[in-house]
Amino acid sequence: MATELKSADIRDGRASDWRPGAEGWPFVELLATDFRVERRRNPRWQVPGTASLLMLGSELGTLLELDHLDGSPWWIGGSADAPATVGTRVSVGFSDPTARPSQGVVMRCERKGDRHRIAVRFDDAPVA
Repeated sequence: MATELKSADIRDGRASDWRPGAEGWPFVELLATDFRVERRRNPRWQVPGTASLLMLGSELGTLLELDHLDGSPWWIGGSADAPATVGTRVSVGFSDPTARPSQGVVMRCERKGDRHRIAVRFDDAPVA
């Protein structure tokens, strides 16, 4: 449900008048709650167990364990103790013996507190 803004709540001017370094736009909090944007094209689901990423290329032999996994048909994401370099080719194995091992590329690595959130796109993923 959208929050209605009353004319008394709005400053003179337009949102496009805002410039970096200026006082923040006063209604950004309302926009954040009213307009949630989902960037994902594929649904995600929780993946039980862990995944092991074996780095290939210049970081050959480095092994990272991912937990708190979520997956989609073309991606796997999880949390690790150490970062991974974006663009690194990896071999992916799973603790679940019925899961199919794969290869992919690290597409994202973001620090979240003392851990790193890593996303890997599988090699057989369609090109966007």
